[in-house]
Amino acid sequence: MVPMVSLSSILLLSFAALAHAKLYSATWDSSHDNPIKKLTGKAYFPDLPSDPSTTISFVMKADAGDTEEIQCKRKDDKWYCTPGDDKTKGLSIFPGDAVDFWFPKPPKDGIETKGSHAKFDSFVFAVETSEFDFGPVFMTNIKIKTDGGNMDWCNNVKYSGDAKHKTGEVKVKDNDCEVQYVSLG
Repeated sequence: MVPMVSLSSILLLSFAALAHAKLYSATWDSSHDNPIKKLTGKAYFPDLPSDPSTTISFVMKADAGDTEEIQCKRKDDKWYCTPGDDKTKGLSIFPGDAVDFWFPKPPKDGIETKGSHAKFDSFVFAVETSEFDFGPVFMTNIKIKTDGGNMDWCNNVKYSGDAKHKTGEVKVKDNDCEVQYVSLG
């Protein structure tokens, strides 16, 4: 005979797992007086987590509340990344693979694309999981271009969560914040 489990027990266990999920993040905040004009880098995807609700996010934020977000979750034997809540457009990435990313979309034939005029002032690289058992998540060659001004924020990466984190060489070059790498986990 197959044991029966009540729906309320399943829901209770699901909520318990969500309650134990932790957010680990690295944030660069350039301030609204020095908006981010361009962001480029490369993200490397780790092994698959045991927690299927694990999310890796890349988020551009503005003081006005606007956001641009890419979320990556485990799907079968790979990671599946989508822009925000739009699950119809996505990219499958196998563990160990890397993906180049940029914001805004690069000009096509000299014409600026959607998102080119946004006034974002912070970039958040985050992992949310209940069990960090899948190796580090890292990004390399991060370049954040601004209009210039006070660039002290470049050397002030804010971390949250208790996961191990590392940051490679950080330097300011003209109006660019260049980060060799950042690793979470």
